[in-house]
Amino acid sequence: DRYASYLDRCERINEDSFGEPLSHPQLLETARRFATGGRRFSLVTNGLLLDREKAEALAELGPSLGIHVSFNAATARTFYWLTGKPFELLVDNVRTFIDVYRRQNNGSSPDLTVTFIVMRVNRDEVPAFLRLAREFGVHALLAPLHERPSKPLGHFGYDFLYEREMLPLEDLHIVGEEAQRLARYLGLTLLLQWEPGCDSAIRTFSEPGVEIPCLIPWRYLHIQQHSQKVYACPYHKRPIGDVSAQSIDEIWNGDTARELRRSLAARQIPKFCWNNSASCPLIYRARRDGLPDLLTGDITMGDNDYCHLAEGWHALEEIPDRVRWTSARADFRIAPSDKTTLCLRCQSFKPQLENEPARGHVELPGRRLGDILLSRPGWHELRFSLPTDWRRIAPVGNAVLDVSIVIDNPWVPAATLRSSICEPVIGMPRVVAGSYDTRQLGIVVQRIWMD
Repeated sequence: DRYASYLDRCERINEDSFGEPLSHPQLLETARRFATGGRRFSLVTNGLLLDREKAEALAELGPSLGIHVSFNAATARTFYWLTGKPFELLVDNVRTFIDVYRRQNNGSSPDLTVTFIVMRVNRDEVPAFLRLAREFGVHALLAPLHERPSKPLGHFGYDFLYEREMLPLEDLHIVGEEAQRLARYLGLTLLLQWEPGCDSAIRTFSEPGVEIPCLIPWRYLHIQQHSQKVYACPYHKRPIGDVSAQSIDEIWNGDTARELRRSLAARQIPKFCWNNSASCPLIYRARRDGLPDLLTGDITMGDNDYCHLAEGWHALEEIPDRVRWTSARADFRIAPSDKTTLCLRCQSFKPQLENEPARGHVELPGRRLGDILLSRPGWHELRFSLPTDWRRIAPVGNAVLDVSIVIDNPWVPAATLRSSICEPVIGMPRVVAGSYDTRQLGIVVQRIWMD
């Protein structure tokens, strides 16, 4: 009711809360309210509570209803590893809903998409998942695993760690190409969240004849009820406002929202998106294609790092400087121009630094530049002289260096810390025993430049 004046003017309303929407006692009432007058109501569910009674009620909404059902597996073993639940229950519930919908809607099929987050544990099950989607007669969506360090909710015979399960962009590209070939053979509609031309969000909000690469900031707003935060894009990890302190109109017309639109209208990826997005297909494509024209000899995290960084970097943080952690190995590209010294502003929060310093080195392809040794807290400025023949190491015709930061003894907070500050998805930050952070951490980097 609080947002009714806005929701009543929307073309689409999507229930995308944390948790299972089918467990909410007012879900069906809400769906009926907004799936009227030409509007569409959609929801994302794990499908385990989609019993016949709920299927009958939802099917009554007809083509005004859209559903995404999370599978993330195609075998009973993997599904149990990830959820602790029986795979057969999910499959039976989806089949029941499809049958009920067709019976109530003159044989037409529901707007139903089954989704699959591609990870190391389930990568080999993508073909079986696509065949299952074809058997259902619905659409399929493959998505990458977002970077979200956390402790799994349960252990069901498999030790799940986010960082270990995330696939690099190159692997996702291979999975996508193989999946598209199979989908064409099966006659299946397949969406790839990491490909701008065939993802779901950007395509949904596009307009014929409009050349702007993404219209989401003109047509979308997500209000996170439990936190009161407002997000401008489903791919954003950071909000653009807070309804406890601002009105929706103020957020919609605020500086950040307007800058998003200005950049996209100029056919540029906004800096806010570079720094605060998870799995944005435009950014995936830009990283894959490379941005050589934007490379410089001075990289500042949160400012121009997006065109320089490759694999091995964690999400942007503020401490209060804007920084990024490396993993055990972090790659970047830099344009030395006529400069001969590579400089690095870095530090480490690794416990017991005095007794066990952070150790590693910086290297070019096949050439070690120098050592890293951080044995005390605080910022360090490290300097590494380039070899006189560095241009022979650079790609032919390219005055750019590929550089790697390698840390020999990375650490994992969840395995090291006795206590930490937990910032849960729902609720307030609090001190907890141990840590939920399962990332492999190398060193903290604030700036890289040539001198």
